[in-house]
Amino acid sequence: QRNLADSEKARAAVSTSSAEGCQASQKDAATLEELARLVLGERRFAEAAGLFRRAESQWDLAAERCAGPLQQQAVQRRESAQADAYNAEHCSPRLQVAMEQTQRLRAAASGLSAPERQSESMVAETLWRDAMAQCKGAPLDLARNQAQAQAQERSTPWMPTRPAAPAQ
Repeated sequence: QRNLADSEKARAAVSTSSAEGCQASQKDAATLEELARLVLGERRFAEAAGLFRRAESQWDLAAERCAGPLQQQAVQRRESAQADAYNAEHCSPRLQVAMEQTQRLRAAASGLSAPERQSESMVAETLWRDAMAQCKGAPLDLARNQAQAQAQERSTPWMPTRPAAPAQ
C-alpha cells in the first residue's frame, strides 16, 4: 500500500512538472515564432530564418514534454516553423524582388509603350517563376498565382527575361 501511494505521488509530481515544462516550451516557441515574423516583416531574412529554426527546436522540445493533443499540436507547429525557416531564407528575398518589380510595372504601365510593357511583364513573370522554385506552402501559391496573373495580363508566350543589371 505504501509503495503504491509513493508511486502515485511520484507520478503526480512528474506529470505536474511535465505539464509546466510543456506549457513553458510552447510559450517559448510561440514567442520565438512571433519575433521571427516581426523580423521577417522588417526584411531581415537571415535573422528571421534563424529565429524560425530556434522556434522549430523549441516546438520539438515541447513535443517531447507534452502528451496527447498538445503533443500533436507541437509536432504540427514544428513542421510549420521548419517551412517558415526555409521560406524566410530561400523564398522571401525572391518574393520581395518580384513584388517590387510588379509594383514598378503597375506604377509605370501607362507611360510605357506596348513592347516595353511586355518586356517588363516578362521580367516580373520570370522573377515570380524564380521564386516558385524556392518556395513552399502558401508563398509558393502566391508566386504561382502572380506568375499566372502576369501571363494573363500580357497574353503572349512567356520567355525567361532577367532584369537589366543596375547601372554602376
